[in-house]
Amino acid sequence: MLFKRESFIGFDFFWYAVDSVGAVAQFETGYAPIPEKVFSNEQEYKIIDEYLSNLPNKTNTYLSPKYEKLKKRSLNQFQTFLEDRRGLYLFADDLHEHPNGTDEYELIVLPELELKVFDLPQKIQDYLAQFVFDNIIFKEVRKIKIANYFDFKK
Repeated sequence: MLFKRESFIGFDFFWYAVDSVGAVAQFETGYAPIPEKVFSNEQEYKIIDEYLSNLPNKTNTYLSPKYEKLKKRSLNQFQTFLEDRRGLYLFADDLHEHPNGTDEYELIVLPELELKVFDLPQKIQDYLAQFVFDNIIFKEVRKIKIANYFDFKK
């Protein structure tokens, strides 16, 4: 499979970014836009993804208010999100409201203790420096429109 956006349409794909105070988030999508820079170096992306995917659990997590309400109807669907306790925020495209994709990512999971970019190895920090949301603090937003921050491929 070629490492380009078109190869991952409809498949879960993860990428990572940092907010203006250094908190790290994982973005999950099958259809929403992904910054073009994510696909500039497959080997580097795989190293970053493997490192961040394998961080040890360190904190509790909770669902954003919208997803807390949805959890009452379908606990199993959200249990996996709650078991991920690496300290990352989780944003995803909302396929409940937009089954064919959307240009926005919605906050799903918040960590009790945030993973901060400056606690990561320098190589990871350098990579994530490409994906900083200036003027956004993850815990204070519910949705992020990627086009306002990055060039992307949908």
